[in-house]
Order: sequence, then C-alpha cells, then structure tokens
Amino acid sequence: MMRNLFVLLCLFATIAQADNRAFQNNDLNRNVSIRPGDPEISGVVMFPPDLTRYEAGPLRDRVGPNRLVSDEDRTHQNESASFVNPNNPQHVIGGCNDYRGDDVRCGYYVTFDGGRTWEDGVVEDIDGFGASGDPSVAIDNDGNAYMCGIAFNRDDDFGGIYVSKSEDGGTEWGEPNWVIVHREGENNPPFEDKCYVGIDNSDSEYEGNIYVSWTRFGGESGIYFSRSEDGGEEWSDPLNLTRRSSQGSVPTVGPDGELYVIWKDYTADRVIGRKSDDGGESFEEIFVVANTDAIPRRLDPTEFRVNSFPSPAVDCSDGENSGRVYVTWADHRSGDADILLAYSDDGADNWTDPIRLNDDEAENGLDQFFPWIAVDPVNGHLYAVWYDRRLDEDNIFVDLYGVRWNGLDEELPDNERISSESFDPRIGFGGAFIGDYNGIAAGGGLAHPAWCDTRNNNQDVFWAPFMGERHFWFEEREFDHIYIIDEVLINGEPGEEGDEIAAVEMNRRRPRWGQTILNAVVIEDDAPYEIPVFGSYSQWRVWDDSEMEEIVSAWEVVEEGEGETVLRLVAPPPDTVRIELNNNWSLVSLPINPISVDPIFIFSAIENAIGMVKNGRGRFYVPSIPFNNMGPISPFEGYQVRVIEETVLIVPGIRLDPQEPVPLRENWNFAAYLPDYELDPWDGFESILDNMLIAKNGRGRFMVPSLNFSNIDRLIPGEAYQIRMSEADELIYPEEGE
Repeated sequence: MMRNLFVLLCLFATIAQADNRAFQNNDLNRNVSIRPGDPEISGVVMFPPDLTRYEAGPLRDRVGPNRLVSDEDRTHQNESASFVNPNNPQHVIGGCNDYRGDDVRCGYYVTFDGGRTWEDGVVEDIDGFGASGDPSVAIDNDGNAYMCGIAFNRDDDFGGIYVSKSEDGGTEWGEPNWVIVHREGENNPPFEDKCYVGIDNSDSEYEGNIYVSWTRFGGESGIYFSRSEDGGEEWSDPLNLTRRSSQGSVPTVGPDGELYVIWKDYTADRVIGRKSDDGGESFEEIFVVANTDAIPRRLDPTEFRVNSFPSPAVDCSDGENSGRVYVTWADHRSGDADILLAYSDDGADNWTDPIRLNDDEAENGLDQFFPWIAVDPVNGHLYAVWYDRRLDEDNIFVDLYGVRWNGLDEELPDNERISSESFDPRIGFGGAFIGDYNGIAAGGGLAHPAWCDTRNNNQDVFWAPFMGERHFWFEEREFDHIYIIDEVLINGEPGEEGDEIAAVEMNRRRPRWGQTILNAVVIEDDAPYEIPVFGSYSQWRVWDDSEMEEIVSAWEVVEEGEGETVLRLVAPPPDTVRIELNNNWSLVSLPINPISVDPIFIFSAIENAIGMVKNGRGRFYVPSIPFNNMGPISPFEGYQVRVIEETVLIVPGIRLDPQEPVPLRENWNFAAYLPDYELDPWDGFESILDNMLIAKNGRGRFMVPSLNFSNIDRLIPGEAYQIRMSEADELIYPEEGE
C-alpha cells in the first residue's frame, strides 16, 4: 500500500535547573553623557571577563523553560532585541551587546526551530571602527535578516549607524551599509546614538521599506530618521523629527504601511511621536501619547542606570483591533517605578488614559522598569515584558515578568513570571550597567522574550517561550482533503487534553526556515481527530502541553479513501534509517515512513555533499541549482544518489514491515529493499522470479533468472535494486530465517 511520508531530525536541548550564583563586583570603565543634563548614551563599555553557561526550568503556566541563547564563553551580553520572521514563526532572530572580543560588538542569536536550538555570534568588519552596539533586528517577508547598530572608535568621536543584511536568515552577515557615518577629518562630528530599526512587512506600496531612527548628540541634536527602499543598501538623507532633548526613539509600522516613530521627550517629560502615511518621506506634526513622570536615573538601592524609554507596537492582524497603536513606558508617578500602557484606535490622534500593567500592590516601593511590547500579527494579542523586583523586599533582585492581553477584555490577565530564577543586577560592570532595554517579539501564537540575566554570575541573554491560548496558530481556509488521526502517541503515551496536532507545510526553498501551519486541532476528547487541509503538507507536528514542547511526529497510513486519509502518529519518531554514502553513485533504499515527503527536505542536512538524486522514472533533484521535479519520496522506491564527498544520510520515522508488498510495474523499476537483514538474492526475489527479467545492484552486478545466473552475493539493507519486469507484480521479501 503506497504511503505519504515525512523527514526531519528533532533535537531537543536538555533543560537543567541551575543554582543561584553569588554576587561578584566587577571593575567598570563607564561611558558618560556627552553633555550634562542629556539622556545618557549607549552602554557599550569595557569589562573584565567572568563566568559560565547553563539552561534552567522549571515550567510554569504558559511559560516554557529559560534557555541561555548567547555565547558559551565567560563574557557579557546585554541589551537584547528580538524579531520573528513574518512568514515563519519558527525563525526568530535576536541582537545584543556582545563583549566576547577585544571590545563590544553587535551580537546575534538565531533559531530556525522555534527556540529548541540556537546559533550565536557577532557581526564583524564594521568598516574599521573598533566597537559597535545598541543592536536592533528585523526580518523582511523574504526571510532576510537585518542588524542595525552604532559603530565608533573609543579614542575619538568618529562613528555612525550601520545596517548589515543576512540572506541566510541571520548566521552570515554582509558588509555594513551606512545610514550615517562620520570619519576622521570631519570637524567636530556629532555622536549618533541609540538607533532602532523597523520594517514594513505589510501589503502596502511601501512593503519592504526599512526605517531607522536615532538620537544625535552635538550640533543640531534631536531625533533623526532615515529610510531605505532597496533592502538596506542606500539610505535617505537624515530627517530631523525634533530638536528637543529626546531619546529612545523606535519606528513601528501598521497594517496599511502607516509608520509611527515614538520617543521620550525629556524636555517636557512626556512620550511623543510623529506619523508618516507616505513611507517615511514626510511626517505629520508631533502627537502626544502621554504626559509622564520619568523614573530616576538610578533606582535605589542599586546603582545601574535606568530610563523611561517607550516601546511601541501596532496590531497588524485582521482582528477587531487591527491598526491599534500601543505604547508602554516606565513611570514614577506612584512613587516607585511602574509599567504603564496607552493605546490609540484612530491613528494616534487620541490616546487612552494610561493602564498599569504590573499587578503587584501599588505604591509598595518595589520597582518595575525596562518594558518592551510586541503584538502577534496572527491573532492580535499584545505581549509585554519588563524587569520586576516584586519578589525581593529589599528591592534588589530582579525577575522578568510579563502579561499577554487579547486587547478586548476589560481586565488584564494576571502577570506571569517568565524568569525561572531571580538574579542580581549588580553583577557586571561594577553594578552600574545592565543594558538600556530588553526585547520581545511575537508571531504564530507564541512570544519570544529575551533579557539580560546574571544567574550565570555574568551578564547573559536568556530566552523563554511565552504562550498564548494555543500553540499552533493558522489561518482559516477552504479545504480539499481530510486527515483523520486514528491514534496519536506523544512521548509513548496517548495524546491528552490540551495537546495539539498540526499539519505543516515546510518551506521548500529553504527547509531550515521552517513551516506554515495548514490546520491544527486541540485534543479535547478521545481519538479520532479530524484535520481538514487544503493543498499539500510535508510534516506533522504535535504540542505536548504537559511538557510544553513541540515535537516532530512520524506517521503511517492506516487507510486511504476518496477525499480522506486515516493516519497514526508517533512523536517523536521511534525509528531511524542510517545510510552511508561513500561512492560516487549509490542505489539506496529508505524503507521507512519518514516525516517528510519532500526530497529537498529529506536531503537538506547533507545537501552540500550531494550532486544529484534520481528516481526510477528519470526525475531528479540537484541541490546546487536548485532544481527538483521528483515528486514525493516513497519508501517502496529506490533512489540513485551521487555524492561529491562521503556523507551519512539519517532519516527518522516509522520503519516499514519487511514483508510489506513492494509494487513493481512492467519494465524497469528502482525497488526498495525493506528488510534490516541480509538475504540470498534467490530467496529475496523468490516472489517475483516468474516475471523478473533482470535485477542489478548499484555496483554493476546482476541476476538473470532465465539463465539461472547471479553474481549478486547478498541483498543488503540500505541498498536498492534495479529490476526489469515482464509484467507488473508485487515483491514480498521473506522473513528472516525462512
């Protein structure tokens, strides 16, 4: 019986509970303000090395395990920023100040599997400047990643703002393109500081525009803005948005391409902004979000600097609040630092009175600060996170707290503790600097907060999944086929209430960029579960709600009918086929129900070692072009594989019964070898000898039954065989020992 299939290796990080570490006081080489009374400039400072790496749990409510995503070395990272690929919620990029080299650089951390595994590094070659920092990140609709930061030399005043592009989603970065730069020889250059990048991923005429806003100190100071219409290569002349004493500007884009730049006005102690309806070419007059009471630059009893910079976000979903603009900031009007939020439903003309997001007792003398927000473009839910000292009556140790709100209910949900351990913010830089902001991004029903955390006894970036009501989110659509899940096993047990099952279409052009959820179901009762889909899919995934982890599932067909297919799912895949590819050409079998029917995905892990893959009908896949016209992989077919270097193909799934009939058509076939044991060829092909004209292996040896001749010694697991038939038949291999 022919089957649909799937492939992916599932690697899960081990989560370890960690111990609190003692406070360590480090020497500090501090930055200072450019001019007394101005907001302080970036915290890109030198440090002495300390410390170690680990990951930590436990699981609580809808918050997953805390994971360290920055470097393994004993160096500092702080000031995190995050962004989710708008077309693949499994792809998340982050940026941070990273001190692993001789000086600070803009570091990155990136995941292509929703946070299970991470890659990290630094953006090098900033055109001769010795240091960089103040990172922010974005991803466009094609999956290209952008890193924006400041670059400068410590011994002089020269520097500027750059944007680097990564065409592989965030692991390899191109040469910097300068938004603004001042080089040696320029008389009295200003200092360009605290930049932030935004991107237009709407369907408007400005889709693809990249925006950067920042603060200029010196000369004509204030908030400045520039845009790029060609993927970050060329930038418009800087446009001054205000000359008032201001800092912390952030550009954000709405569903119709409307652009908002919002910042903190220190002159009048308020949060303000300007709007553009023409892609950043011009801006309307200043609007006022709220009058504020800025928090002090130091929050007693600690010495690290803090601020009241705002964080804006726009609802780009198709929900009831589409177009709503949210802004949050830290405020001191109650006598301690609280997190306030205001929003506008009319394009920034009118704003609500501020809402207090932190739900601890008001005026308790315990501080909340460094807020950041994101809105999920799929469901319109708002996610906010901030540093919070409510668990320490001495108002020193910090946790990351957050709240998720659908924007419709009158009352906010309870706050949720995201960090699994309280940490001491006095560790690193003599207790005087822990960054100026943290980050969160949201997409596909999942938010991704990242923050600077000292539980490792140095400053590291930690991340945790922050869930919505359900894990898998998808767009409702028409369907043309129904999959009936007759049985699902998750970690060896039947699926339970709250677990989820999803049909997933993988990105064919770049498999590591992940998935589109075609449809999903939350388990509420016993099987079977119906999942209608439209079009094709290439994976099944499940969500284990008790363990809060997403798992790739193997599957096999139980029954096929007109317009519907009955499946059995097993997550994680119970079996694995391992094939060594040593020769130039090999004829191989994949006798397993894998977790992808797509040859691009099946061979993606070894694509650099493959020259060509061919099936028995003359169709082929060439990774280097790339070109593929093979259609779905079948466990009953063999495949010719040409490698340019020795490699190993590993395919997880559910192994086929060795006695499953292998259908053969008249004339030539590439037949899969299903057993995991060797057979004499006369025994192995006994069921088809009457109709078999010739059989050949991949090494040129052959068997001709009519001549009673064979120089094929044994039928070997992993190999396939080229068989010519006089008429169609079914090949059934004998049991071992028969």
